[in-house]
Amino acid sequence: MTEKYAILIKYKYLDYIESAKLSDTDAWNFMKGIIEYDRTGIEPEYLNPVLSGLFAVVKIDLDKNRENYEAVSQERSKAGKEGAKKRWGNKESRKDSNCQENMAKMANATVCQENMAKMHGNGNDLDSDIDLKTTFTTTADAFASALSANILDFQNECSRLGFKISQHRAKTLLNDYVKGFENFAVDIYKTLYGPDGFTEFVSEYVHDKYNHKPQNERLKLFLSLIVNPDKYNEYVDSYNND
Repeated sequence: MTEKYAILIKYKYLDYIESAKLSDTDAWNFMKGIIEYDRTGIEPEYLNPVLSGLFAVVKIDLDKNRENYEAVSQERSKAGKEGAKKRWGNKESRKDSNCQENMAKMANATVCQENMAKMHGNGNDLDSDIDLKTTFTTTADAFASALSANILDFQNECSRLGFKISQHRAKTLLNDYVKGFENFAVDIYKTLYGPDGFTEFVSEYVHDKYNHKPQNERLKLFLSLIVNPDKYNEYVDSYNND
């Protein structure tokens, strides 16, 4: 069973409790049983038969939520493995690859500037209502949008794993993290999150190997390993060998 860290409690469960006129003790036992079942898969045994009947109804929701959660986890794991293949490359060719990529970007930027200059030069042939700034969407725009959308998610993921970081630090790490990706059409952040994500992989390593160190030292190590290509290759290898 895929590990979860939270349970979805629907408002209608409160309606069930109020309609059944449960005592505070029975209400707590009912909710506790729901939580334990979602966490362990073990069905609760209630002394009050009313609770057993209510649980049978709620169990349908819990099982459906579990199926959805595991489907999402598997999809993220698959996306992470596929994204890993596009990242950094092997150690021997990484420098050459990065160099070639930077040269290609510079060449593309030059061509783009030349085309824009030509278009401005022929302004009489253009529709006066066209705004060149909004008509042309660049890779940089897409990158900036994805980066901004993931800052809070990354902060929350780090906090869940015991490493609280600032918004500025999260932005810097995410920016460094994605530099190795060549295909911006891929969701380059999927490999970061969840129980199979790279962030948790690094967190487990730090907590296991350096638990005796002060928190600030573990935090520094965690931050450095998030953007370490060798550590990422180790993460990829661990899944390729599964």
